[in-house]
Amino acid sequence: MKIAERKEKEKLNRRNSIIDAAEKVFFKYGFELTTVDNIAVEAGFTKKTIYSYFNSKEEIYYSIMIRGFNIINAKCEKAIKNVEIESEIEKIRIMGKCFIDFSLEYPGYFKSIVDYENNDIEAIDDLKNSVLQECYLAGEYCFELLRSIIKKGVEKKEIIDKKDVNTIALTLWAAIVGIINILDKKELYIKKYHKKAAPEVLEDGFEIILEAIKKR
Repeated sequence: MKIAERKEKEKLNRRNSIIDAAEKVFFKYGFELTTVDNIAVEAGFTKKTIYSYFNSKEEIYYSIMIRGFNIINAKCEKAIKNVEIESEIEKIRIMGKCFIDFSLEYPGYFKSIVDYENNDIEAIDDLKNSVLQECYLAGEYCFELLRSIIKKGVEKKEIIDKKDVNTIALTLWAAIVGIINILDKKELYIKKYHKKAAPEVLEDGFEIILEAIKKR
């Protein structure tokens, strides 16, 4: 291996080590309470070293979100491509199941994605090839996949056409995220007072949502 290649690999490994350490801190304390000092201590590097790889705490967080988006994007793409189904409703059901599974298997990534307030949305177009741009592009991948499925469903008269495709896609996304968030925060309450387990409510809730968009 050439010296330049070795140095580049070492640089990438160190960057990933910083992200690994940052995940532990962010997942434990959340975005607002985490500082670059916390990350530096966890990573075993100086604060100066952290800033030689990342411009800000936000940029590190975006890198973590990208990891999460890459996982859910791969899950959805694989699930859709690996099944031979013609029903677009069924494809949406599969995507919903992937998202639910993702929230349960990777709660840290799930929370990092849904909890972060996208205050930098206006800056995306001004940061070409940046971590922020990459993060938002990764975040749009699954939405575009869902949107394309809904569009086909409308064309095949499986899905209602009274509302535009974007509205239906956003409603589905908001509903599933909302259900997951509420169940996460109220799981014990729901189990004790309503005798319902979170997974059961999740699956039934998503079925209710799907019924609402089916063409009659």
